[in-house]
Amino acid sequence: MYYSAIKRIIFLQVIVLFLFSIIACRTTGGASAFERGEKSGYVKGHVKTAPYVVNGKRYVPMSVKEAGKYRQKGIASWYGYETLRQKGVHMTANGEAFDPKGLYGAHKYLPLPTYVKVTNLKNNRTIIVRVNDRGPFVKGRIIDLTAAAAKKLGFYKKGTTTVLVETIQIES
Repeated sequence: MYYSAIKRIIFLQVIVLFLFSIIACRTTGGASAFERGEKSGYVKGHVKTAPYVVNGKRYVPMSVKEAGKYRQKGIASWYGYETLRQKGVHMTANGEAFDPKGLYGAHKYLPLPTYVKVTNLKNNRTIIVRVNDRGPFVKGRIIDLTAAAAKKLGFYKKGTTTVLVETIQIES
């Protein structure tokens, strides 16, 4: 029974990936990121604000204008440990290769990409991260950070901490 459920989940994931690949080809004129000479599916200057569904719940990201005023205190966690033992490249929701050694984050509602200043309120350490993924999908958490970001903020070993997250404008 357990094996059968896993097979169904994998089958559904394959279908979803297939549908996303069709949509991606349609929105880029048929050329894949590889064919366009890109190292990822991320297109510079493109901001993702489209609604999405995770575990049956629909999420509607805020507009770029709304995100410009975003400031929230809450719980941060870090993610990526689960990918360290797996083979292959893992992609973020923004179409980039996941890099646990980079300063990146995941947020449920901010447009992708968005730069945020994250301050650990327990030790006042501050870093700037680029939000390029969706999550965390754990109740009570406002942002997931990479292992590198968690180390710089000083909560890697603990797993979570209280933070202040503020959007910032990066000059290009």
